[in-house]
Amino acid sequence: MPQPVQKKWLPLLLLFCVITVLFLPAGFWAGFHVNNVVVLVANLLLFVISLLTTFMHTSAAQKTASNALTTSIMGSMLLKMFVFAIAVLVYSMMAKSQRNVPGIFVGMFLYLLYLVLEVRIALGFTKKQKTDAGK
Repeated sequence: MPQPVQKKWLPLLLLFCVITVLFLPAGFWAGFHVNNVVVLVANLLLFVISLLTTFMHTSAAQKTASNALTTSIMGSMLLKMFVFAIAVLVYSMMAKSQRNVPGIFVGMFLYLLYLVLEVRIALGFTKKQKTDAGK
């Protein structure tokens, strides 16, 4: 039986909390020309999407089709990428010349961090299933 989803959320929750605590003090990041609000909003958006896609992975891991989990991982990657790209476009259109490009780049780095963490969690579903099937 796979680990409960709540235990799978812990790495995502830990990453979210660490990034939030790091980027709350605005004065420190102003020296690097990074708007902490842009990074915090990107972090929240990526965290919420990652939680939703963890449910996708959970249901895909329970299916007997061998490609279901792979399809779920690819679908979640595309979903996260499109939602993040739309958010960046909306932010760029609203902020116009005052947009914070370093903050956008930090958000793109966060996208990669959440993606790697989410794939590791999803692969943990298959590893756990293989050990349970062997018993």
